[in-house]
Amino acid sequence: SAPISISSDTVLYLDFEEEEASLRYRLAMLAGGAEANKRPGVYYKRAETSVPHMADALARQIAHEGITGLIVDSAGLACGTEPETADSANAYFRALRGLRLGWSLTIAHQPKAKEKDPLPFGSQFWYSNPRSIWRTQLSRAEGESQLSIGLWHKKANNGALHDPLGFALHFYPGQATSIDMIKPRSVADFRAHVSAREKVLGALEDAVGALSYGELAEVTGIDAHSLRSTVSRLGDRVEKVG
Repeated sequence: SAPISISSDTVLYLDFEEEEASLRYRLAMLAGGAEANKRPGVYYKRAETSVPHMADALARQIAHEGITGLIVDSAGLACGTEPETADSANAYFRALRGLRLGWSLTIAHQPKAKEKDPLPFGSQFWYSNPRSIWRTQLSRAEGESQLSIGLWHKKANNGALHDPLGFALHFYPGQATSIDMIKPRSVADFRAHVSAREKVLGALEDAVGALSYGELAEVTGIDAHSLRSTVSRLGDRVEKVG
């Protein structure tokens, strides 16, 4: 089907979960909010079998359409059976490598029972095979039209880890979705994942007046010694600590 413009690369969206109409609508709203223009497109493919099983067909499509990037949604279904095992993880990444793309992005859903686990899910190879891993968290109050997204860079094979990123998406029925960059510390639900420095700055930004060290320790959950060390390093930025 015809591509929709959202990326400077030509991208194939390999979808194991939803339908094309849903994705097209979301991409159109996001592209409108970002005022996207002069961009090639995203091709859509609904997937019914695992990536290793469709590797040859994917390779032909990628070559025919000049595709440079692949998005896979999502990892569990893309592997076929037993995605948490080492064999499934390795077979999946071998198939991706064989496609010879410029880049690929695999979306993986981590079970809630393992939200604090540093690995994406399942086998260690889900951590060791990817070149880069970002962990995401969402925050949305019931009834609100804004969704906050926090991203934390957990692995980088080629360079330093990126600073945490935050985005606020504002949804308007039938209209473009606006996108703003935010600091992850500005969202209370994200505070558990930011550094001590960011916890302190976030708490001070929320406070109406000055905070004592005891109040700051209670709000941030940072022990007294670490808190004083953090505040000292921040210098003039912590005038509201008394």
